[in-house]
Amino acid sequence: MKRLYVILGASLVLCGLGYILFGKRKECECENCVEEKCEEKDIIKRSVISALRDFNNPGDLVGKVVNEVMMNSREDFSILNKVPKNIEEIEEYMKKEGLYEEYEKALEEKYKRKD
Repeated sequence: MKRLYVILGASLVLCGLGYILFGKRKECECENCVEEKCEEKDIIKRSVISALRDFNNPGDLVGKVVNEVMMNSREDFSILNKVPKNIEEIEEYMKKEGLYEEYEKALEEKYKRKD
């Protein structure tokens, strides 16, 4: 009988350790969360690219990016927390994503003198 109690106690301890180590996973370690984050990044990148095609000035670019993100993610507006909120953040984002050259070309076309 004593062995039975020892075996049951040891199995409970092992089950508890297993639950602590493997059962309590963070939300973002699942496959769905990784896919959602990739999808959010794609939505933001597509929105920045779309806004770069049609903006009047750098300040207008911020509003266009936010509008594009809202239009592309109609279900979940929590993505707006990840969107760059001013022109400096958008410029940093474009440098990181390799879109800054396109932005400079667009600015050059808009502000060059027409003789």
